[in-house]
Order: sequence, then C-alpha cells, then structure tokens
Amino acid sequence: MVAAILRRTVTSRAPRLVPCLLAVSGCASIGLGPGKTEEQVIRVEKDSLPLKRGLASKLAVDGTEIAVTTKRLCNYRDRRTVRRTTTRERVNQSPGTDYALGGLGLVAIGTGVGFVVDAKSVHPNETNSQNYNPVGPDNARMIGYGLIGTGAIATTIAIVDVVRSEGEDVAVQVDQLDPEVTQRNVACKNAPYPDARVVGKVTAIPVREGLWLDRNLVAPQEVELGRTSKRGLLQVDVAEVLPANLVLVADKTSMDIFVEQKKVGVVDLAEVYRARRDSAWKEVDLVACREPKSSTACDSVQRFLERYPDGKQAAMAQAALNSAQERLARHADDEAWNQAQADVPGCTSGKVNEPNGVDALCARIENYASKFSSGAHLPEARAALKKASDRRAKLQAKLDKQERDQTAKVEREAKAAEQAEVRRQREAERRQKAEEAKEAAARRAKCVGKCKMICSSWQFRNRGDCLSGCVADQCSGGDDDE
Repeated sequence: MVAAILRRTVTSRAPRLVPCLLAVSGCASIGLGPGKTEEQVIRVEKDSLPLKRGLASKLAVDGTEIAVTTKRLCNYRDRRTVRRTTTRERVNQSPGTDYALGGLGLVAIGTGVGFVVDAKSVHPNETNSQNYNPVGPDNARMIGYGLIGTGAIATTIAIVDVVRSEGEDVAVQVDQLDPEVTQRNVACKNAPYPDARVVGKVTAIPVREGLWLDRNLVAPQEVELGRTSKRGLLQVDVAEVLPANLVLVADKTSMDIFVEQKKVGVVDLAEVYRARRDSAWKEVDLVACREPKSSTACDSVQRFLERYPDGKQAAMAQAALNSAQERLARHADDEAWNQAQADVPGCTSGKVNEPNGVDALCARIENYASKFSSGAHLPEARAALKKASDRRAKLQAKLDKQERDQTAKVEREAKAAEQAEVRRQREAERRQKAEEAKEAAARRAKCVGKCKMICSSWQFRNRGDCLSGCVADQCSGGDDDE
C-alpha cells in the first residue's frame, strides 16, 4: 500500500520535482583560506656607500721604510632578492548546499531505481487496485530513469565540489628588499683617501748650527713625512727625511706615525741612531784631542759626547778628553789673555770722557779676570784693572764737579730770573698806578668843568659856593658821573 501511494505521489509530482533539482544544482563557490608565506633568499648583492668624513689608515714597516695607505670609510650593505611563496588551502564557501545536493541526488537515484524496478507492477486501468497509477509502466520507467539521471547529476556536482575544494593555491612573487647595512665605518675597497697629512713624532733634541747641545730641550719633535697621493699611498724612508739637526735619544729611538692626527703605528729608529752615531764618530779627531795645540782641539770630541754619551765610542772619547783637560785649560787661558791683552793700553790710558768709556775698553780684561780666577796672567789683568779703576774714579770726580758747577749755575740763573721778574712786576705796578692817577685827574677836571658850566647860570647868585659845593658833591668820588 505504501509503495502504491508513493508511486502515485511521485508520479503526480515528477514533472515539478525535476526542474527543482536542476534549479538548485550548480557549482559551489570555492574560496581560499588564510595564507602561509615562506621567504627564500635567492640572491645577495653587496655594495658600499662611501662616507663624507673619516678615513682608514694602514701602516706597513720595512726597517726605516714605511708605506701608509689611506682609504675612505664606507658602510657596506646587502641587497637581498627573495622569493615569497604564499600557500592558501581551498575552502568550500557553501558546504551545506553540496551536502543537501548529494543527499537529494542519492534519494532521487534510489527513487528512480524503485520506479524502474516497480514499473511492471503498475496498472493504469485498475482504478480500484492498490497498484493503480495512470502513467502506466512506460511512463513510470521514464520517470525512474529521469530521477536516476537527475540524482546522478546532483551527486556528481556534489562530488565535483568536494574534489574542487581539495588542494591549495600557490602564489610566487620575487621582491628586492631594502638595503641592509651590515658593516659600518670600515675601509672602502676602491675609494682611496688622497692628500692625507702624515707626520712622525720622535723624542729628540733640536740643535742649531754652531751651538752646543742643551739636553734640557729634549721633547717630542714633529717631523713632516709627506702627504698621500691620489691613490692614497705614501712611501718614504724615515731615515732620509729625519732632519739632521734632531739628535735622537739613546733610550727613545721609536717614532710614532700619525695620519691626520691619528696614531697608526710605530717605527723603530734604533738603526738610524746607530748610523748617525757611526757617522759622527768618523768626524771625531782623537789625535788632535790627545795632543791639543789649542783650546778647541777637543770640540769634536765634546760634541760627540753630548750627542752620543753611551757606548764603546763614547768611552774612548771621554778618555781622550780627560787626558787633555789640563792642557786645554792652559791653552784657553793663553788664548783668552792674548785677546784681552790687546785692550790693556786702551783700558789704562785710552782717551775717554766718562767712566762708562773705561768700562767698555776694559770689558775683555774684566771677562778674563772673572773667568780665569787662577789664570797665569791674572796679576797682569788685575794691574790693568787697578789703573782703570783709578781713571774711572778721577773721571767720576770730574763729572761730579761739573755736575755741581752746572747745578750752581742753574741756581744762579734761576735766582737772577726771579729777581728780574720781581722788578718787572714792580715797574708794571708803578706804571699802572701812574695811569690810574692820570685817569683820575682827567675825570676830576672834566667834572669841575661841568660844575663851572652849571654854576655859571644866572639863577645862581653866589657862584663860588655853587662851584665848591658841586665839586665837593660830584667830583670827590672815584668815578665821574657822566
């Protein structure tokens, strides 16, 4: 009974069921899930960026020869090229639709199979039978096959969507990253630093030509070694550029090398010291010093000892100098007196007008007496200086007298000038008083004349009294009333 009812229901609604199944069928939307990205470095390119300031220096030393290399400072960078692989899993955006479609497809296939199998039991003419169906067996089979086909299509679509949602999408992109600094302030490979100033500093004593050595002047001395070329290179032999007037110190024979005020290394000058010492020894005259015939016979020995006081050669020089000291002193005494003796006549009787002149003429004799306090010619020097002292005293006394006379003369002249000034002032006062008296007399006479003119009028009967009264009243003062 149930099968018959189902056959009638499906048969009656089959024409509407097939379009509905086709309407809901179709491919589902397949999306992509979250991506997973992997990077792989496929290429690294290195480059350098020269800096505007700073340099890197390198010193190579071979004996006394040095080679200074200067290069600019650079920042080294890596430019990386990477391959980015992004993987995303495929995701069915509407899995419920596929589930429903698959389920309906299976139901349609099962129903269609039922229709085909049960088609022979359909009786379209037996209205009262439980197997009654007006479509008939052929139409039932067609409907069954239609349902089987529709179910197969729906199921296939669901299966296709499942297959489509499997797997993943892969996207590959090649990018070049921003440069990354890997090394800072290092020497550039192909960027020389030209015209860099290179100097050496060595502890030494500067000596001027003809002057004895002063060991109190020992101090670091700066020696210009040159400047680097356009290729950033300076090659120089320090022994050749070291000034000859710089005397090296035995225990400080190293030279510090500086490039643009930055120390880059040290050069040992012990070989230069020994070479200069040997060269100076060749100029020493030991024979002349051992048998001196003048006070300067051992000067070369003394200069050598001042510059190079240590070593076997210095011992030989010192021995020769010690053996000649007594004879050198005698020669020095004689030579000094021979020069001073020429000034004895001028010192004792030379024409001079003041004491300072005597001092100038006796200067070398004074120098001899002070320097050779036990010299062989000291009595002669003292005798000449005694006479010079007497001359100086007489000249000083004469100068003192002349000064006193001059002072007295100046005082007399000053007194006479003072007296003359007093007389001049008195005469001026006298003349002023006379002038004032004359002016007063003239004013009185004028005043009296006015009074006479006034009193001569007819209205005054007693003209004598008028005149005397007017004169007494108007002309007795210091000034006349105009």
